[in-house]
Formats: sequence, C-alpha cells, structure tokens
Amino acid sequence: MVNDTILVLNLSPNGPSEKKGILAGDKIIQVEDSIVAGKGLDSDDIVELLKGEKGSEVTISVKRPNQVDLKNYTITRDEIPIKSVDAYFMIDDKTGYIKINRFSGETFEEFMSAVKKLQDEHEMEDLVIDLRDNPGGYLRQATQILNQLIPQRNALLVYTEGIHKPKQEYTTQGTKQLNLDDIAVLVDENSASASEILAGVLQDWDRAVIIGRRSFGKGLVQEQYGLSNGAALRLTTAKYYIKSGRLIQKNYDDPEAYRDDEYNRLQSGELQFQDSIRIIDSTEYFTEKGRLVYGGEGIIPDVFVGIDDWVNNSKYVKAISQVTPFLYTQLDNYRGQIVELGKENFINNYTIPSKMIEEFKYHLEKEEILLNQDDWNNMEPIFRNRLKASLGKDILGLDVFFRVRSQADNTLLKAKSIIDNSEKYLEK
Repeated sequence: MVNDTILVLNLSPNGPSEKKGILAGDKIIQVEDSIVAGKGLDSDDIVELLKGEKGSEVTISVKRPNQVDLKNYTITRDEIPIKSVDAYFMIDDKTGYIKINRFSGETFEEFMSAVKKLQDEHEMEDLVIDLRDNPGGYLRQATQILNQLIPQRNALLVYTEGIHKPKQEYTTQGTKQLNLDDIAVLVDENSASASEILAGVLQDWDRAVIIGRRSFGKGLVQEQYGLSNGAALRLTTAKYYIKSGRLIQKNYDDPEAYRDDEYNRLQSGELQFQDSIRIIDSTEYFTEKGRLVYGGEGIIPDVFVGIDDWVNNSKYVKAISQVTPFLYTQLDNYRGQIVELGKENFINNYTIPSKMIEEFKYHLEKEEILLNQDDWNNMEPIFRNRLKASLGKDILGLDVFFRVRSQADNTLLKAKSIIDNSEKYLEK
C-alpha cells in the first residue's frame, strides 16, 4: 500500500499476472466491482480480494503512470512459481555466480540447472555461490548440493544429535557430477540454518573459500506436530553439527541478547572489523587439511568483508529507501527505451541520465531528506548503481538487478579477485 493505493512492486516470473501483462508500477484501483483505492485496506484484505481457487478468474482495473484511463485485466488464478535461485550469470570469462535466496523443495534442481547452463553456454570453471540473506530451509536440498561438490564417497557432511535423539549422520554418496575448479561462498549475518551448513561443510572439507561476515548461528532441529485445534507445536529435538564437530547454533540462554544479536554486532564493530568477531566457543576445530576453525556462533569466514560504511549513515539509509517509490513515478518514461535496448546492452552500456538524478535529488528534498554537497558527491555513485539495478529489475527482470548490483558489490568483487588464488586461503 502506497498512499492508500495498492501498488504492484514485482511480478513473479511466468506467474499468472505477468502472463496477462501486469507491470511493476501499476496501481490497482478496482477488483471486480469493488473500488479498493483509498479504502484503508490492509494486507489481509488485499489477499482475500485477489487470491482464490486455481482456475478461477479475477478482474482488476489498474492505473498506469502517464495514462488517464484505467486498464482492465482478467487474470486466471494459478499456482505462483517462487524460485529459490534469484540469478545466475558469469562475472568474468571463467567464473560463474549463483544467488540462492532460500532452500526450498526445488533448490537443488534449480541450482543444477543454473550450473549446467553456465557450463554449457559459457564454459564456466569456477563458481561463486551467494548465500547472503538466505535464512535456510530444507536441509536435504543443501546436502544434495554438497554431494555434487565434495567428491569423496561416504564423507561426513553434518550430523544431528539431541538429549533424546540418537546421532544421525548425513554423508556423501560419492556421485560427483560437477566439474568445477575453485569455489567461493558468500555469507553474512543473515545467512542461517541450511546456508550455514552448506558454507561450513565446504569450509570443513577445504572445498571453498568462505567470504563475508560471521553467519547468523542457527543449528537447531525442529519437528512439527499438529494439534487438534488446527494449530501446531514446533519442538526443538536436536542440534546440527558439521563435519569438524562444530556446533553452528549460537547461545540462547539470554533471550534478550539472542534477539538483539545483530544490533550488538553492529555496536561492537564486528560487522565492520574482523578483529571484533566474537569467538564464544574457544574449542579448536580443524578442517580436513588441518586449518584451525572455531564454532558455536555461526560460521566465521576465511576472508572478512565488512559492511559498507554508509549503513551507519541515517541520511543514506533514508535516501536509499526512496529509490523504489521514486522509480514507480519514472517507469513509463523509460520502459520503451530500455525494452528496446535489451538486457545485455542495458547492463553493459546504459547510464542513468542526469535528468533522473536531478529528479531523484528533488524527490529526496520533498521527503525532507536533505543532503549536503559532500554527502551527495559521495553517495551519488551508489544512487546511480541502485537506480539502474532497480530500473532494470522492474522492466527487464530480477536477474538484471543482481547483475547491475554486482558491479558495485564489495563482497562479490573480493571473491572475484581471490578465487583464482583460493588455494592459499585453504592452506594450513
């Protein structure tokens, strides 16, 4: 809801709305015979109006920027495809990149399809797997990927154990199918659960360089039990331990500290400086090659990359949050030109016009976000990159966002610079 109107932010690729021609930036004014703009609706109201039985139809009327008349669309409701691989592309002549946003029931198949395309079409040799902001999901999907990356047969990946749960091991089957040389995995403070297991196991087997910041620290096995009233009980029954014996789960004896962990990391300087990383479990663990690693509070990366300094600048945070609402006033002015350019030409050659930058600056002023000249000079390159990435996403697709953002992504640029020399980071 923006100014009491339903605004379309993104379309699920190949979803029913995209197939009918709905565009990012469209405002939904009417659903069937009901006016919905200016009615104070909340998210539940919107869901109830738009969702329904598969195969049924719903007619919506949308207002598009710079168009006076409403446009009607009758959409046949269908299952909405939700992908766990956001994007995959080459970052140089031989290094591929795959962004996984969660571990869902189809992640392994999506991952394998992406790898195959990068190898068949671009002869990819090295791979960067991006698990930043990935909250986890199905462990089985992570272990299936690990089976493709670790060649040893019956190699221990992860095991679970609890007070009342016997030890259960997950091992490789020795069915390596992927011919990859060097691997880098990107993690941050929001990489959790299955993401941490994937990164940690690859670290334990010295199969990948882990780059970024200490991961979230979630390694609990939970089982769900249905209750007679329709509710469910989710019970923690065991903990995950990766190959070296490390426990990923962070301490939860203090609920307040657990809840405020990310804020405390920021305040302590851990997100900015490697020497501020807390090592709660001082037990020494070792990788397959004998490298020293620590456990107990997430996965500590082999190569640290701090957060951007701008994250602590309140003016920047407010300004960057205005990119999306600003762009929805601009989409129709640039849509035709950008569609005509196409993805590759847009990504490699398009420059955000000065007129848009000036209008964005004016938009910030209207929102009472006032930047002095030094702030503006320092932030303008970031604004240009984010505006281009978001503009490309809204018009050409989500993968364009990641490809443009990669041009100013410090963690990915670090991975690109070291992946050819990954052996030195994996030495004892």
